[in-house]
Amino acid sequence: MRQPSIIAAVALLLTSESMLSAFAPSGFTFGVTKYNTSPVSKLEFSATTEETTSAPKLFDSKNNEFVEGAIVRVSASVNAFHLLAKWSGTYDEETKEFMPAPEGAERKDKCLVVPIGMRGVVTRVYDIVDLGPQHPIVVKFTPGDNNDEGYEPPMRFSMHFETYELEVVV
Repeated sequence: MRQPSIIAAVALLLTSESMLSAFAPSGFTFGVTKYNTSPVSKLEFSATTEETTSAPKLFDSKNNEFVEGAIVRVSASVNAFHLLAKWSGTYDEETKEFMPAPEGAERKDKCLVVPIGMRGVVTRVYDIVDLGPQHPIVVKFTPGDNNDEGYEPPMRFSMHFETYELEVVV
């Protein structure tokens, strides 16, 4: 007789309704359906119209709304620690060229300092009521795109921002 694998047991445990209710986003109901061909359950999400509400809109300092696809400008210099060490560095304010961080730099200097004026595209705006993210706006920076102020990102990357750190351009 075959023994059930640990992975299958964990999958069944995690798809049980009691476990899912702890991780359920508000506005969703869960239904667990078992199929005859597999002992693994399938999770189905179904939103009800009574519980679904529209997310509050987010605005910049000039009262422009943050929407997906909008071009934004960084209005407060921030550090990007999530990039590889080879992309750590700063920008020269006069030439606006990227200057890599020196090898052997301290941890606080192993980041990309995103300058005021760098532009990117909003790829996601999170619902701050249901999810409560600290940085609800996700911006993607791509070399060769939206470099009107001269700052060219050293690589393509995405980063989360707070509303006060960005301004909507278009």
